Formats: sequence, structure tokens, C-alpha cells
Amino acid sequence: MAKKCAAGKIRRKAYRRSDGVKVKSACVPDKGRPGKGPQTLPKPKPGHLRGYSTKMSATGRRTLLNKLSKKEGCGKVVRKLSLDANLTKESNPKAHKVYRSDMAYLQKKSRVCQLQITQGKYHPSTKKR
Repeated sequence: MAKKCAAGKIRRKAYRRSDGVKVKSACVPDKGRPGKGPQTLPKPKPGHLRGYSTKMSATGRRTLLNKLSKKEGCGKVVRKLSLDANLTKESNPKAHKVYRSDMAYLQKKSRVCQLQITQGKYHPSTKKR
């Protein structure tokens, strides 16, 4: 059984080089490969949906979402709803369903929003950096 490595080091697996020489496992400095860390969601800013609450009536939520989508754009509002839905998925399943239903409402209602989603402008990874 291999010994534990010191802090800041990880165990590299043993392998065989192309010339046939066997290289033993060893402790090597941890380079922290990009993208291999924990997958975390960003924390939303307080009040980022300006008065939206899952406890509001459906008509109240939707009128607020319509105002927000006119002001900020449908794609941004849908992304914010998606973030909140993903953050509440395990902790509050009822709120998660409300967020998802409101996202579906915005996407069906707004032709512009549908175009943004189909053209890939909705997905957060396609944003300009």
C-alpha cells in the first residue's frame, strides 16, 4: 500500500514508458489541473430578481418577470431563474418547480427568448469573457 503524500503533493500512478522502462509511483507537486476542482455554482447577488418570490401568486410572478425581461432581456432573466432553480433543487423542491415553470413560461412567451436559446446565446458558457 502506498504511503500518503505530504501537503501540496499528490501520488502519481506507476506507468510504463514507451521504451519499456517501468516508472514507480511517486509523490509529485500538485499542479491543480484546471477544471478538475469542485464544480460550484456562483452565488447570486441579493435582490437580483428585484422582488421576485416563489411565494407570490403565479400572475404576480409573471407580471414581474415580464417587466424584468423587458428591462434586462429575456436571456438574463432566464439565466437568473435557472441559477436559483439549481441552487434550490435539493433544499426546496417546491421552489425548484416554481422556478422551472416560470422559466418555461418566459421561454414560451417570448419569441426573442426562444431565438436566444436556439442560437446558443442562453448558455452561460457562451458568454463573452
